[in-house]
Amino acid sequence: MSQLLSKLRSLKSHLIALHKSTYSDIATRVKNAKADLLKCQLELQASPLHPTLLHQSKALLRSYIKLRKAELLTLNQRAKMHHLMLDDSNSKYFYARVTERKHRSSIGSIHDISGKLCTSFSEVAAAFISYYMNLLGSDSVVKPIPPTLFQSGLFSPNASPLLLAVVGDEEIRSALASIDNNSSPGIDGYNSGFFKDSWNVVGPDFCAAVRDFFQKGKMVKATNTKILANRLKCFMGDVMGDEQAAFVQGRDIFDNSFLAQELANKYSRSLITPRCIVKVDIKKAFDSVNWAFLHTCLIHYGLPPQFVK
Repeated sequence: MSQLLSKLRSLKSHLIALHKSTYSDIATRVKNAKADLLKCQLELQASPLHPTLLHQSKALLRSYIKLRKAELLTLNQRAKMHHLMLDDSNSKYFYARVTERKHRSSIGSIHDISGKLCTSFSEVAAAFISYYMNLLGSDSVVKPIPPTLFQSGLFSPNASPLLLAVVGDEEIRSALASIDNNSSPGIDGYNSGFFKDSWNVVGPDFCAAVRDFFQKGKMVKATNTKILANRLKCFMGDVMGDEQAAFVQGRDIFDNSFLAQELANKYSRSLITPRCIVKVDIKKAFDSVNWAFLHTCLIHYGLPPQFVK
């Protein structure tokens, strides 16, 4: 794992230099390439059979397409909009979207815990820090889980060999292929598209790094793997209740919304007993859940300790 990360860090400076020498000021270069292409095509209209102009026109067209593609990929990474890959290109629009995204992501004012309106940058930052320190800043002791609280052994004994099986190169490459090329890069700056395009070079080191994680059970912060999720996904339909409509393959997150609508419509009937619907707000669950509690639950459900770790 450390060998791969060391090589990637060493490569970064060379990639930055290559980008500067090849794609610096990309917008201006695309504009100039388009102007040169149009000029050549106008000259070609006057002399359609001129061999030099024909060859030059083809070369300029290839250069323009290459630069234009590089510009769109750069803007796509900046704007993080899926429809950039589908819509007609318009660089002014794309640049406007990038700027608009920056403004939309900023927070000009917010009420702190006491209800005071914070408007300055330092006050807004302090309000966020105070809120999350109160939410996440204290440790809690996990009480023993009563055996009757959860249904134990939800995962069949056959799951352990599959979850802990030796990871092969094909499984690693398949997991990488399932990640979108334009997904957000990790903190090392490399996205999945880089590893796919350079697989013949980085493939062996990449596979060795993933196998190192499965052998030692420790993951470097600059990496992540989709293999664990892909393996666990095979058993989720067996252990998740029917009411869990989201995040399970083959189910739709809107199913429960439609069910709630059907139930609410029946409440208007006059010949039924009094009843009500309670909406529970669990928005803080992902922020406040205790990791030790999750670990205990997963073991109780029958997942192999090595997989949970």
